[in-house]
Amino acid sequence: MLTVNAALRSLQVEDCLLQDTDYFKGDDLEKIPGVANTESCHQACLSNPGCKYFTYIGSTHSWIEGRGTCILKGDNAPKTTVTSIGADSGPKSCGCFKTGFDAWGGDLKMIPKVDSAVECQNLCQRNSKCEGFSWLSTNAAWSAGRLNCYLKKSTGNLSPKIGIVSGERVCKDDGSSVTKKPTSKPTEKPTNKPTASSPDDSCFSIDQDYPGNDLQKILGVSTKYKCFDFCTQDEACLAFAWISPSSPWIAGRYTCFLKGSGGTLKPSNGAIAGLRNCTVRTPNPTINEGYKLVWSDEFEGSTIDTSKWGYDILPPYKYNNELQSYTNSAENSFVENGMLHIRAVKQGNGYTSARMVTKGKGDWLYGKIIVRAKLPVGQGLWPAIWALPTSSPYRWPKAGEIDIMEHVSCDVNQVHGTVHTGAYNWPMKTQKGSGAKVAVSKFHDYILEWDANQLSVSVDKNRYFTFKNDHTGNIDTWPFKNKFHLILNIAVGGDWGGYCLNGAKPNFPSDEANSHMVVDFVRVYSK
Repeated sequence: MLTVNAALRSLQVEDCLLQDTDYFKGDDLEKIPGVANTESCHQACLSNPGCKYFTYIGSTHSWIEGRGTCILKGDNAPKTTVTSIGADSGPKSCGCFKTGFDAWGGDLKMIPKVDSAVECQNLCQRNSKCEGFSWLSTNAAWSAGRLNCYLKKSTGNLSPKIGIVSGERVCKDDGSSVTKKPTSKPTEKPTNKPTASSPDDSCFSIDQDYPGNDLQKILGVSTKYKCFDFCTQDEACLAFAWISPSSPWIAGRYTCFLKGSGGTLKPSNGAIAGLRNCTVRTPNPTINEGYKLVWSDEFEGSTIDTSKWGYDILPPYKYNNELQSYTNSAENSFVENGMLHIRAVKQGNGYTSARMVTKGKGDWLYGKIIVRAKLPVGQGLWPAIWALPTSSPYRWPKAGEIDIMEHVSCDVNQVHGTVHTGAYNWPMKTQKGSGAKVAVSKFHDYILEWDANQLSVSVDKNRYFTFKNDHTGNIDTWPFKNKFHLILNIAVGGDWGGYCLNGAKPNFPSDEANSHMVVDFVRVYSK
């Protein structure tokens, strides 16, 4: 019987083990029966020079005759991981992680929703600048940061922190740490923004999966584009499936599965699948030939980019009898998992929200604006994507307003595109606009196309409103000849947003579906 190294008695799932996981078809070196526990299996891996990973078949595993078996693995083990109830898997380097310590400072990047410290270390090894990491387990005192992986420039300054696991890029075989730079050329950092080599959106199959033949499971992948990038970096990968935030499999969201083959697609709610060889970007269905990208925000960082966004700080009842105060608080606007969230919050007897603007940081005359977003449906909410002139000698409405999307929860799943001018505006009941039916709780492209002759509003491929320039030179009928800036906000109540409440106060849950406008990206194109 193998003995347990006393130094490894505290080996925990949160440290480095993948619980209920097997390195399937994982370059097996040796099978050792009659092993008492996971720690003993890890000790056996330390004692074998060729062992790089291990899997221990526990007492609850369905493979009854294999229970208590320790399987030692070589370098290729992590290429195929599968869920296997009762199995624990991990790397030889398991013992070098520092539990209860944070590698303070030197942050390169924060990656959310990383399920284990070993996955955090794997992400570090993919980043050429990363020398170490800190992973916040489910026991971390900072509850909002749990399951976040922080890649570090160095790990020299360790400080005690409950629930945090830290380590270096790679470890020696004896379990001690050693800093080691990669000898091979680092792979290019995956990106959320489509590039010349990224697949066209038509390459992605929504709510579909290529079942089976998994090569690798990568946690914490925030977008389908990043999943595609990981596939192109693995020579064996021919297809991929990304588990999106809409998947009912909550624990699997933001997971990228690399596949050894494509084959027949099967329905899978919330999964997005694609093929590696679908790499030539044809014009996006919502982008015409001749446009070029001039401004964008993909919300890939951990904070809102203040070089692109500012805030209108406004009290309640400033406009349209709206009930909210507009703030720049992180409670009302924040970036999470590659998405911008604008959130309405009930505060005592009042409400707060955010009104984010590109004024002075992104101002455009003509072009195409695309905002991919999903909208809240909470009672009394009024989310909007719209534009105002950055500088004008006239006041509203003479200066002009372009509403790319407005949605009021009194009329769920009906979005509106509208213009307001001196001649056409809602106080006079002469505004020009139209509406379209759409499932607002799902992501859609809300689009403005604008030139000297007309402007039009679309949702996805449905162009449902066009307003033409009458070319009379009358500022009251066409004020749209100056630079405008973009505005994203959620209003609460008000003349339109609360028209169906009949005097009652808006009452909405604080969950994402009811109180958040979630924005995947904002892209601005010009000819």
